[in-house]
Amino acid sequence: MKKKSFIRSLMVSYLWTAILPLAVILGIFFVNTVKNSQNIVEEKAESSARLISAQIQSLMDNMSFLSVHLVNNIMFSAKGLNYPHNTLVKEEQYYSGIQSECCSYAIEDSLYRVIFFTDRGYYIKSEEYNVDYNCRYRLPGEELEGIGWLETARTNYGKSLILPVNGHKIPLDDRKTLTLARAIRDPGKVVGYLCIQVEAEYLDEIFKIGEQSGAEVLLFDSSQGETVYSTSGFPSELVRTEDQTADLSLLEKDYLVIREEELNGLTTVLISPRKEIYASALQEICILLVEGIGLLVLTVFFICYYTRKMTKPLKVLTAQMSSMTLENLNAGEENTVPPSYDEIRYLYEGYQDMQRHLDQMIQKEIASKTLRIQERLSSLQAQINPHFLYNTLNVIGIMGSEARQPRIYRACLRLSSLLRYSIADKNDSASTIGMEIENITGYLELMKLRFEHHVEYRIQCGQELENVEVPRLFLQPFVENVFEHAYNGEQRVVHILISCRQEGEWTAISVMDDGRGMGEEELEHLKERIEEHKNTPVSEQIKKMKDGIGVENTIMRLSFFFGEDFRYSLENREEGGFRVLLMIKRKVTEEDEKDQSADCGG
Repeated sequence: MKKKSFIRSLMVSYLWTAILPLAVILGIFFVNTVKNSQNIVEEKAESSARLISAQIQSLMDNMSFLSVHLVNNIMFSAKGLNYPHNTLVKEEQYYSGIQSECCSYAIEDSLYRVIFFTDRGYYIKSEEYNVDYNCRYRLPGEELEGIGWLETARTNYGKSLILPVNGHKIPLDDRKTLTLARAIRDPGKVVGYLCIQVEAEYLDEIFKIGEQSGAEVLLFDSSQGETVYSTSGFPSELVRTEDQTADLSLLEKDYLVIREEELNGLTTVLISPRKEIYASALQEICILLVEGIGLLVLTVFFICYYTRKMTKPLKVLTAQMSSMTLENLNAGEENTVPPSYDEIRYLYEGYQDMQRHLDQMIQKEIASKTLRIQERLSSLQAQINPHFLYNTLNVIGIMGSEARQPRIYRACLRLSSLLRYSIADKNDSASTIGMEIENITGYLELMKLRFEHHVEYRIQCGQELENVEVPRLFLQPFVENVFEHAYNGEQRVVHILISCRQEGEWTAISVMDDGRGMGEEELEHLKERIEEHKNTPVSEQIKKMKDGIGVENTIMRLSFFFGEDFRYSLENREEGGFRVLLMIKRKVTEEDEKDQSADCGG
């Protein structure tokens, strides 16, 4: 296995301690810088959007007012041009009236251009009224057929339309202009169409307000779902016409989007690239990064210096620990460590305490193993020629059977079984609940032979608990305790109930009787002795357990066997008698897992 250097690990930890705060500070600074930059850009864009929106609103209000005013002035002449039985003179008069009204605005204000035409082909353009057109001129049919907005104008009952700045929307006019168009209606029919135009160059002057704040501008007609006009830098894939909606949600990822709604259905949209915001933030963070790297290099130098200084005593202590063996385990106090920090001194003192405790544990383990070997020899000595006892009891049982004394026969068999179970040679002292129940059943049958009808017993144990591992002969001392304390000289029947049940992850084993119970002082004294034995050294506990197998020693054996997974309760019952409750936490074995899997599968 690859060795890890404590010094290297400590230096890496120090470096991470220095780098992580710096990274966090840089990250927080970058986020705050981006937010501040975004707020500044957003404030500028909002201000520009409000100004552009106000100017567009003013422009559209003027164009709308002009169109309404012209409609009122030319309504009579427009109706006259559509009379079916007009003379050429009348047509000339009507045409001249419309022409003078339209051209007057071109003379007074060169910002606006006026165009009038009818479905019959009459056409007047304010800029060229004295050049080519008169009442005898008619537009070619294909010119009118190619105008897509006429049908909408006919059916919207005189409301104005805003035509996108894309050309090819007005007859004989392909210049880029912002156009407000409306149909001139005589009740029941349309008598003409009026268009008020503004050159796109004028819109560029307005949109430069947005460009000064680094933003691109889009003018969008939300009522028609069309892009009216946009600056040259606006993403071309989002500039939609022909009744297609501009999908502004696609811009949120790469652009800061500002929208300004207007009363006439137009929306001014300003976008500013986020990458420019990030670039501005990165310029500021680079300065901080250079300063941070310089500070980090200086920090690394001091970390390396003090790390080596602090870990030098640890190297000495490590060398002493490497040279420690069982022979010099108790010689730790002779080792010395150079004067150092308090923490190093505490560590060394803790190491010396560990040496002493380890030496004591080894001595205890040697003593414990010696005791177990002695017990093993004693057990083997007790088993010398056990067949002599078994054969003798069998002979006596057979003699009782031949003498027609079945009770003698059963008693000999029960006693033989008890002896075989109690002194049988096993690899360890473990047994199972099922074996313990079988043994205690034989013991109770023998006690019934002794006390006859004065003893009644009942045993309850689920089949699933029979294989739970327990110490050998742990149940018999508690049943023997019943016969020691249950009778008081009276001729009465004592009932004994032994139950084993599963309560969650705990196995509850209960031995209960209805005899006279145990005296309160005697019971308290028994509990005190058990707790006192738990606090004595291990060697003393083993020595005391060797002296007998009563209730006290059996509790100690169960505590040694199960450790923290064992609880017990000794108490007199309120209705009379004594109760022993043993709680054992059951460990899940591979067989249990297989049974659970089989149950789930079934």
